[in-house]
Amino acid sequence: MELARTNLLHRYAVFGVTERMSESLALVAHTLGWAEHFLQMDVPRVRPGKQHRRLRLSALCAAPRLLAEMQRREALDRELFAFAVRIYEQRARALPPALRRKVLVTEGAAPIPWRCPM
Repeated sequence: MELARTNLLHRYAVFGVTERMSESLALVAHTLGWAEHFLQMDVPRVRPGKQHRRLRLSALCAAPRLLAEMQRREALDRELFAFAVRIYEQRARALPPALRRKVLVTEGAAPIPWRCPM
């Protein structure tokens, strides 16, 4: 976990968050010196999750112990994601006003309720 955090802080010039795709594009443009180009382009409104294939909860619940194992392994992912979002938000706040006005910020995705029906 510590290596992953160090990489986000010191090895990557920029990274984005899928749930905030348009803002992430603005951050990439700003960081890489492409802000003027970004301001001139049509920024697509991206709705994350619409193209992904999702498993039905009933399919997960049908496999014994699968859901519990997924939750156990997902804990580190969630911890790293929370850390990444904090860093991302600090960097996004530094966007110049012209880029911020251009951005269409989307709402964060709601967490999936991982509970099998009784």
